[in-house]
Amino acid sequence: MATPLRINMAIPLKIALVEDHDNLREVLANYLISQGHVVLQATDADDLEEILAMHEVEIVVLDLNLPGENGLSIAKRLKVVRPHLFIIMLTARQSPEDRLKGYEHGADVYISKPSSALELSAVIDSYEKRLQAGPQKEHTLNLSVKRQVLIGQNVIALNSIELTLLKALSQATDQQLESFKLISLFDDTLDTKSKSALEVHITRLRKKMIEVGAEAPAIRSIRNFGYKLVQTITIST
Repeated sequence: MATPLRINMAIPLKIALVEDHDNLREVLANYLISQGHVVLQATDADDLEEILAMHEVEIVVLDLNLPGENGLSIAKRLKVVRPHLFIIMLTARQSPEDRLKGYEHGADVYISKPSSALELSAVIDSYEKRLQAGPQKEHTLNLSVKRQVLIGQNVIALNSIELTLLKALSQATDQQLESFKLISLFDDTLDTKSKSALEVHITRLRKKMIEVGAEAPAIRSIRNFGYKLVQTITIST
């Protein structure tokens, strides 16, 4: 997903904070307000819908355990109608399976509780800097199979699993593959454990790609499907 260009950076970010724990919500809201942001507080999906109807919100900070509609369902629905909305999931669910579900349902960032207001603010500040920078020039990346490295603004080594995943995605139609096809590259069956392991490898590969100049998120998660490369990668032997 391309980062939308923000026209007037003098206008503070509008953030919808959806959290049913009153004390935590107040602490987070007060800190973000102290950092110059506009924070609109909600306790559930109904409150959030009222906020979105009246305000041009750029970021939603979303708890998962909410009364009524849960955070995963909310995120999935919002990404369909507001694809440029930046969603930060803030939750006590910390397992790899839960993180995978979060990203598959539309999270741009997944933060596990207990987390600090400082960490949340850092994520938001990073996103705001991307808005200020606007669209970035795409860097050409080259995958050297023989040397087992990815070459861009610098050179980074890949392990054998990362090399296999990146080569398969690069050569696939539309640079995207189903999760089960990626897992099958390693003679594994598609179960919860193998899907979680795949997410771990994709996360590490994504980080390496960004380090050499790929535009974040580098590899996009496609809900109920698999993964897609954000940009073209040339392959050399």
